[in-house]
Amino acid sequence: MRKKDYYSILGVSRDATLEEIKKAYRRLALKYHPDRCQGDKEAEEKFKEITEAYSVLSDPRKRAEYDVRGATETINIGDIFEVFSTFFDTDFLRTQEGSYASDLRYILELDFEEALFGTTKELEFERLEVCNDCGGKGIESDSDAKVCTYCKGNGRIEVVRGFFYFSQSCPKCGGKGKFYKKCRKCRGRGRVVVERKLQVDIPAGVDSGTRLILEGEGEGGLYGRRGNLYVEINVRPHEKFVRKGYDIYSELEVELPFLVLGCETEVETVWGKKKVTIPPSTQPGSKVVIEGAGVEHGGRRGNHILIVKVRVPTMRELSEEEVELLGKLAELARKRSNNSGFFSRIKRRLFK
Repeated sequence: MRKKDYYSILGVSRDATLEEIKKAYRRLALKYHPDRCQGDKEAEEKFKEITEAYSVLSDPRKRAEYDVRGATETINIGDIFEVFSTFFDTDFLRTQEGSYASDLRYILELDFEEALFGTTKELEFERLEVCNDCGGKGIESDSDAKVCTYCKGNGRIEVVRGFFYFSQSCPKCGGKGKFYKKCRKCRGRGRVVVERKLQVDIPAGVDSGTRLILEGEGEGGLYGRRGNLYVEINVRPHEKFVRKGYDIYSELEVELPFLVLGCETEVETVWGKKKVTIPPSTQPGSKVVIEGAGVEHGGRRGNHILIVKVRVPTMRELSEEEVELLGKLAELARKRSNNSGFFSRIKRRLFK
């Protein structure tokens, strides 16, 4: 025996009607059902608790006893799923076709080039589908059914509330008048977990955050509907290229003489090697644009943008002649700086 506030668990008042109790249970049971919250132990315990509360408050005799004593016997796990199954085998679910169907989410990793040019991928995932053995009914066969002793097979019971008598569906058998042996394959749930393999064409130009919708590839509902599969793209970074929208960026290292005098060089793009011209007096950090060498979209292509960096060779890379010429160049640059500009102004201040 244990004391629990079943009214608080279902979120209803102590004078709540049977319809209000059913409505509260319906909402909470769908929210915390183990099939919908797989691996969530807290949700599983919550589901057991709300089903236990419903099994008591929906039964006039048990509810009256609970209202007086404030406690009742705890039901076992088998009874919990039986209560759920009988409740959702009523007219409610028949009017809410496919309420078990749910969407699935799949994160697909792509290489930079795969995302750029498009590719075909095989997805492997698990999803819930209607049990083939029982057709989603969750029972072995009608021949093994046992008559409900609570309603004596009528499917309905008479309830007394004050001076009023009224008839309602039997809370034990859900108005069926019988109990059925659960399907062995799906254990009475009507659905089973199956592995699914699916070939998917990835269009060219997708980027991280792109979401592909595959309609009808989600989990199957008990009444024919099926959810969708949402494929979320995550593109792995490239060692040389960075994508920003439809443009592609990369760095271009150029030695100082070529930045000063200008030159023509060959660079790598996603569309192959391209020749570019570096104008004279190009400054570090400048951008050189190769039009039409970016991401293809809508029959057009973005640009490939080169960020110019200065490449400083090491002394080991230089020949004696290059070192000698660099020394002469440095001397000339020093004289130019001394004659005009900063160094000249400093000298005049020092030797006034």
